[in-house]
Parts: sequence; C-alpha cells; structure tokens
Amino acid sequence: MTNKGALFRSLPGVDTILETINGSKEADSLIKNIGDNKTVVREILVRAIRKALTVIREQINDGTITNIVTNARIVELAKTQIDKSLRELANILYGSEDTVVVKDMHGAIKLVLKAISDHPVLLMPSMDLIYRKNTGYVENMIMDAGATIVEIGCTNRVHLKDLETKLKKCTPTTINAIFLCNKSNTETLGFTKELDTIKTTKLAKSYLIPLIIIDFDGTNIKQYLSAGVDVVVSGIEKRTEALVCGNNLFINEIKALDIFKGISASPDLNFLPFICA
Repeated sequence: MTNKGALFRSLPGVDTILETINGSKEADSLIKNIGDNKTVVREILVRAIRKALTVIREQINDGTITNIVTNARIVELAKTQIDKSLRELANILYGSEDTVVVKDMHGAIKLVLKAISDHPVLLMPSMDLIYRKNTGYVENMIMDAGATIVEIGCTNRVHLKDLETKLKKCTPTTINAIFLCNKSNTETLGFTKELDTIKTTKLAKSYLIPLIIIDFDGTNIKQYLSAGVDVVVSGIEKRTEALVCGNNLFINEIKALDIFKGISASPDLNFLPFICA
C-alpha cells in the first residue's frame, strides 16, 4: 500500500493537468465560444483543476484514496467543478454575492417572488408593464407566481415621489417589494421620466423592502448590484436560461425553496461567453 506522503508527491501540478485538458472537448468548446479571450479560458480551467486537486488531497488524507491518482481521474473530477467555477466567475464579474442559473426567465421570476412570499404584493411602474407586454410578458409571469401588482406612475413616466407617496400610504406589511424592468432595446418617445436606480435603492432600504430589477439583456447587472439593488434577474442572449444575482440572504432563500431543484439549471460551457461579454 502506498503511503500518504508518496500519494501527495505523485500528484501532478496544475500546468501538467492543463496540458492534458487542452486537447479535450471541454477546452475546445471554451476556446471556440470565447474566441481570443484565452485568459478567461485558462482562469476557468485553473479554478476547476485546483478544486479537483483539493478534493483529491482531502480524500488521500482521510484514507478514501489509497492508490496513485491518474491524470485522467483528475481531469474527470475537474470537469465536474467547471460549473461551480463559472458561478464564481459570474460573481466576480458582476460583483454579486451569489448567483444561480435558472432554466428560463419565467422560472427565475417565480423563484425570486416565491422567496419573498407565496402571494407577494409588488410596487411596479405602469411604464415597465407597457413596454414589456409584447416582449417579456412580465405581467403574466408575475401573476403566474401568485403576485399582485400595485401600479405607480403612468404609461410614459414615473417619479420617485410617486413611489414614496404610495409607500407612505401603505402599511409596512402591505408591500413586499419594488419591482422594476430595465427598458433596454425599447424606444421611449414623448415626455418621459424613469426612476433613478440609486435613489430608488435608498428609498427601498429606508422602508426595509427589497428592490428587484429585471435586466433582459444582462448589460447592467454590475451597475445595478453596485447601486445596492437586492436582486437582478437577467436573460442570457441566444439562450433560454436566466441568471439570478444578488445578496447572499436573498439567494439562500431561493435555494431553500422546494421548487428550486426543479427550476434551477447547471450552466454548460456555452454559458461562458455571456458572462464574459
């Protein structure tokens, strides 16, 4: 029987494993999808390999592994760590405390709202509903989650004072969240006014209610989170999956839901170009 010291010494370095992985389908897929961004490819692979080696070292230490570990076994274990590395990279890129991937936007909205309440009441600008009825069916997705919408403002403008006035009139338990949609890829005509994210965030926090934003094209996730938004739900270009990024407390509430396992998704390698865009 090989002793633990010999087993530890036999483990190859990260660079050696990288050479083995570089010819694999996983690496080829990463490089093809990301193009010239080989630095990001390497970062993902290095993270996965280090995680795999950590697991193997722990198994050697507790006696689970008693024989020399082959490079192939390390590579296989590294592959299982790739989705975790992708989530970590998403957190770094967006400044999110935690990120989950959901099968589609409908499921993502349902998870977020169910994490608040079985029947949440949402404050939402009328203009957000109007702009997205034909493209995102936001209202239908919200209603399907058992939520009630309390509209503020009108179809082409909403002021912070509209939001504050409504909050003042409601009891603390009446409104469960403020719900906004990023109106990217839409043209706004006439006299318009939208809510300022930072000011809206401060107002939401003063009333101790979460601020949720739907960012359909994923271009403003970091901006929203850095402003203090609690949760951002984002679509993924050319894919059906959606991202839910936010603070640990909220994401943990989502993960604790009974429906989470059925709606969540493990990102494959084609998910990487989106978070690295």
